[in-house]
Amino acid sequence: MKFKVGSATISPEDEEKLKQLAQTATDLKGYIIEVMGYADATGSAAMNTKLSEERARTVITYLVH
Repeated sequence: MKFKVGSATISPEDEEKLKQLAQTATDLKGYIIEVMGYADATGSAAMNTKLSEERARTVITYLVH
């Protein structure tokens, strides 16, 4: 999934993809879903680290709920 520059908001299209992933994952046993966030080179390293973490946290929160 891709986020807009500087954003951690999930698009409606990506929400649908995450919903499908969550539905599939509930039927699987013995698997772990790893979520990692990334940012582009825009902005400072500190800002990008924070944004990457926020993006990953946003996806995890969506999947859990």
